[in-house]
Amino acid sequence: YAWTIANCATCDSNMGWLFTATNKRLQPRSFWGIRSLQVSDDLQ
Repeated sequence: YAWTIANCATCDSNMGWLFTATNKRLQPRSFWGIRSLQVSDDLQ
C-alpha cells in the first residue's frame, strides 16, 4: 500500500492517512487510517 497524508481543510492538522493499493491483487483497494486523537465523542 502507498499512503497519503490527510490534513484538515480548515486547520491543516493531520487527521490520518489514505492508503491505496499499489498492486491490483490487494484488497481493499483503499482504506483510511484515522488518528484516534483526531476523533471526538463530544455531542452538541
